[in-house]
Amino acid sequence: MIASTLILLVVVGATPFAIARPAALEDGRALEIKNMFEDWAAKHGKSYSSDWEKARRLMIFSDTLAYIEKHNAQPNTTFTLGLNKFSDLTNAEFRAMHVGKFKRPRYQDRLPAEDEDVDVSSLPTSLDWRQKGAVTPIKDQGDCGSCWAFSAIASIESAHFLATKELVSLSEQQLMDCDTVDAGCDGGLMETAFKFVVKNGGVTTEAAYPYTGSVGSCNANKAKNKVAEITGFKVVTEDSADALMKAVSKTPVTVSICGSDENFQNYKSGILSGKCDDSLDHGVLLIGYGTEGGMPYWIIKNSWGTSWGEDGFMKIERKDGDGMCGMNGDSSYPTTS
Repeated sequence: MIASTLILLVVVGATPFAIARPAALEDGRALEIKNMFEDWAAKHGKSYSSDWEKARRLMIFSDTLAYIEKHNAQPNTTFTLGLNKFSDLTNAEFRAMHVGKFKRPRYQDRLPAEDEDVDVSSLPTSLDWRQKGAVTPIKDQGDCGSCWAFSAIASIESAHFLATKELVSLSEQQLMDCDTVDAGCDGGLMETAFKFVVKNGGVTTEAAYPYTGSVGSCNANKAKNKVAEITGFKVVTEDSADALMKAVSKTPVTVSICGSDENFQNYKSGILSGKCDDSLDHGVLLIGYGTEGGMPYWIIKNSWGTSWGEDGFMKIERKDGDGMCGMNGDSSYPTTS
């Protein structure tokens, strides 16, 4: 029998701690939510070290579900939130594990952008580099702040395809182990990753140097076969949607964004819009743009697996200035000639 109010008493050593269940577990939905949690945990291969930890994760899951349902019940929202593999994490835990642990201050330490004529009138009204075969499948950075490596490698994969017509999955782990300027799971910058690849004379394949989700010693034997080379990179003019649109019309572009926003964390489908922090703490790949229901949007490729978003991808509102979630504030792309 489930009581109307449940209190869990947990003993750590000899000290009891009372943990009150959230409101969602105090009503008739308690059993339904518990069953949802069990199904969700099985789907995502979740296991917990103790009954106490499992109960704590159930409470967080319940709070996440309430947040999702409240948003999805709003009229005229342009996007839907949903459960994913992060649904048993608080936003603070999520920030600590899945975005970069150090951030570039906006408008500081930026290389100058090349002056370009930014006339987008001749560009197509929509673009999706996936349709042109230039984007590798979604990858998963795991519990590691290595988004910088995934964003940089994804852009090099696309640049290599455009130069050779061969789409090859390249090695994030080589950057993790061998790029000593960036900080592995503690974060990094796509531009310094590009500098490493240029200096190194290229990067090897994911098959030759597979991802482990942690930093190891640089393995020269695994890294010796340099499959993809770049000659440098270009920086996109900041806070200009037109400049970013022109850049992505040529090649997929690395973008810094606020990935720690709670709506970003729980995004499922549609066009992310509305309020969002512009703290740049996550790296993604911009792969296209379009318009839906009168709202212009960008298409981004993430590195959180396929259970997040639209099978790992996202549509996010396209607007000028610093952009949605700081989208227009820090972007660059590799060059091959």
